[in-house]
Amino acid sequence: MKDVAALAGVGLSTVSRVVSERGVVSATKVRAVESAIAQLGFRRNDFARNLRTGTAETIGVVVTRISDPFYSSLVSAIEERAQQRDMLALVASATDDAREAERIVGRLLGRRLDGLVIVVPEDADVSFLQREIDDGLPLVFVDRPSPGLTADEVVVDNRSGAAAGVAHLVAHGHHRIACFAHATGSYTAGERIAGYRAGLEAAGIAADDDLIVTVDDDDPEACRNAVRAMDALREPPTAFLTTNSRTTKSLLTAAPALGGRALVGFDDFDTAPLMTPPTTTIAQDPAHIGEAAADLLFARIDGLTGPVRRGTLGTRGGPRGSGEGAPPSRPPGAAHIVARSWRSLLTAAPALGGRALVGFDAFDTAPLMTPPTTTTAQDPAHIGGAAADLLFARIDGLTGPVRRVTLGTRVVPRGSGEVAPPSRTP
Repeated sequence: MKDVAALAGVGLSTVSRVVSERGVVSATKVRAVESAIAQLGFRRNDFARNLRTGTAETIGVVVTRISDPFYSSLVSAIEERAQQRDMLALVASATDDAREAERIVGRLLGRRLDGLVIVVPEDADVSFLQREIDDGLPLVFVDRPSPGLTADEVVVDNRSGAAAGVAHLVAHGHHRIACFAHATGSYTAGERIAGYRAGLEAAGIAADDDLIVTVDDDDPEACRNAVRAMDALREPPTAFLTTNSRTTKSLLTAAPALGGRALVGFDDFDTAPLMTPPTTTIAQDPAHIGEAAADLLFARIDGLTGPVRRGTLGTRGGPRGSGEGAPPSRPPGAAHIVARSWRSLLTAAPALGGRALVGFDAFDTAPLMTPPTTTTAQDPAHIGGAAADLLFARIDGLTGPVRRVTLGTRVVPRGSGEVAPPSRTP
């Protein structure tokens, strides 16, 4: 409001009378105020409502990786709740870099917000948020607790979920169960390892530290090496529990080293039912988490007071096949992973009759299929980079006609598209 008044060359009260349409203001001053509002990028109606109600009708949402399907679903649920209230959700991806997360949260707070839902790396220093909380900004931490802040939280019962995964494997005869934990997110990994230990204890099985390993989420080679090291033990594992979906996928990439042994993964993923055997998971419900966080945030925005609230949501088991196998009767040998399908077409694989298949768009588990799925791949990171470069060129003053950038694709041969025609009609 001060910026509008300064640019228009009028007092604050004049700006207030113009946007609220109250009182008498000369036509010259009305034009000056409206011109200033337009130049500063405000919409007159939104600006007036802000002045009248003291609200921005906007919330902020910060997550670490918007590309992660878990966070995409969570954000979508929050946006839907905001839309139901005719509010806007500003979404920012903070990445796993702590300093970058701090910078992004700080910049988002520079916008006028009615509340904030936040997931940041655990080593990020967001202590500056306490001042915002003390000043009355509603704030809800999701997925992991707030680091020393007096803020509302919505988290998952990670311990019980992991313990349930262990109990499931024990019920199918396994006593040597390995735990592959993800390196990012020490809170969730730590809670799930604790649940793994609790599940073993409940079954009367002593935990063996040689069967617990922490690996980078997206490092199949590290998973393969860890499995080989465990197989050198006097009693190798007969089953595996992973602590997030990216670790599950990395371990599946090392499938020959698993030797057909049982696997339960914490966190569901969209191609889990397409594996052979389909991957048994302990599933969170990111949409439910997002709804719970949004509901708590909007309750605070609407005036809810009282002590900090913590919502703890449960998980559900998804037995599909990989976690229901009995221990092998002989030392684990080589195995291969087979996938029947990719989306709707691959689900109909028996009808394909072994014929060749090339799919447009790559997907992360394409190399895990048997045969691995040949794809015509776009490069979404390249597309995003090109779009950003063109946008910032315009922001920096580039003029001229509309530009259209057309990017190519590349064929990634893996096996399914390199099959010769059958000798007879399928």
